[in-house]
Amino acid sequence: VHQEPAAFSLMENDMTDFNESASAPPPSDGALGHAAFALGQLVATPEALRLLEMHGVDVFALLRRHASGVDWGEVCSADCNANLDALKYGDRVLSAYTLVKGDPGTRLFVITEWDRSVTTVLRPSEY
Repeated sequence: VHQEPAAFSLMENDMTDFNESASAPPPSDGALGHAAFALGQLVATPEALRLLEMHGVDVFALLRRHASGVDWGEVCSADCNANLDALKYGDRVLSAYTLVKGDPGTRLFVITEWDRSVTTVLRPSEY
């Protein structure tokens, strides 16, 4: 059963809130480029952040890809079609990115909730 994550500090709920964290400042105007939809609160799990740091990947680079509305990474055709419908009718948007080509252990999900209130970066095992 999937539970909606709460956006609290790392200490309170094992989530980093990019909107309030001093170590991960929110993006400046234009840092996400042209977004096809609102991302809402930006949060990530500690495991996702460790993986990003380990492989030198900027979380905002993934968020830009996700928010572009055209680059959802490695999602199946059903999820791609669901994302296209979500842009029109409102539903959750799911992207999947593998940080190291050919290494499924470096895969991350980026999920924006249906109401655009929060976008979460997490490992598939945390979904």
